[in-house]
Amino acid sequence: MNQFILKCLFFLGVVPFQYDLHLTTLPGGNRRTMICLHGYGDSYQIAEVLRDLYNPDVTLVGFNFPEHDIKEGRAYDPKKASFGSIDELLPLFYVMKKVVLDQGLDSVDLYGFSAGGGAVVNAIGVLNRTAYDAELKKLGIGKVEKARLLTAIQRGIVVLDTPLKSVEEIIDFRGASEELEILAQKYRDCDARPIDALKRLEGLSLNILLHFQKEDEILSNRDDELYIERLKAYQKKVKVIIADEGGHMAPHYELWKEYARRAAF
Repeated sequence: MNQFILKCLFFLGVVPFQYDLHLTTLPGGNRRTMICLHGYGDSYQIAEVLRDLYNPDVTLVGFNFPEHDIKEGRAYDPKKASFGSIDELLPLFYVMKKVVLDQGLDSVDLYGFSAGGGAVVNAIGVLNRTAYDAELKKLGIGKVEKARLLTAIQRGIVVLDTPLKSVEEIIDFRGASEELEILAQKYRDCDARPIDALKRLEGLSLNILLHFQKEDEILSNRDDELYIERLKAYQKKVKVIIADEGGHMAPHYELWKEYARRAAF
């Protein structure tokens, strides 16, 4: 891959979103490319965090979801948030088109942390059905392009790092709040609770690394086993890593050791 051309393409043309997508690439030394999906309230800088913590010798691509930098004090209205909807996922599909289709990549790795892990599941599910074909078409992703993206994803590695299972699980753990209740309802209204959306992966052959921490202080572990059971019901190539490294927000070295082994770099 010509990294200079890739970087230039990111900044050419009009980005079809009314917010700071901040599409960013950190070139790596081998042929693998990983698109990085940040968690709730974070930002494109997840790619920089992964590079600094684990130093994977791959090209890392970061971008902002519509609701980004919340943890840095950016105010947002949960009633107008895109969580669970196709509007949350369209920026990811735009990034996939720029990185995978426009560059002619035959494989791509997807990394999703926390809420980003939920978005990975929902995005692959969208590509594997037809419900949102009209929305994808507006980005230049038709039937042929969807098939190419699914092929590239199946040839790569899907990394689900302490993924969101449902907002209801968080409410059960932390207690209800207006914000959490609103978000839970949004996921339900869109039939996008990730633990339920796993069924939309059926028929694909994904290489999945699923990682949970024994003590997840953010999401809890209530539904870990159920998530594993459902995922394995629809996908055969699933490697589960359960580690005890300090929780949800701690560095997850065991996961990245396994990724390095699978990626063989």
